Amino acid sequence: MNYMVMVTITHPSEMDKEAMAKFLKRSEALDNPNIENIWWFEVDAKTHGSIISYKDKASYEADFPRVLKMRDEQKDSGRKLTFEAKGECFAILRE
Repeated sequence: MNYMVMVTITHPSEMDKEAMAKFLKRSEALDNPNIENIWWFEVDAKTHGSIISYKDKASYEADFPRVLKMRDEQKDSGRKLTFEAKGECFAILRE
């Protein structure tokens, strides 16, 4: 069963959504076998949300060291994690 992670991240200034979209397409997550998909969405001009779908909880746990490393590397960027929720998906509207 899929394992979902949702976060919101605030930025110190207005986001460059086009640059962020290009970054995501070039990121190491693209070839990560644990990740099914990632969605980034605008909450407001300085905040974006992210939803990551993992194959299962074991895939999330295998990927978590990469996530921690990425968060640590971004500490000086001024971006802040403001919300995180995660859990196993138990119902899907369309499969």
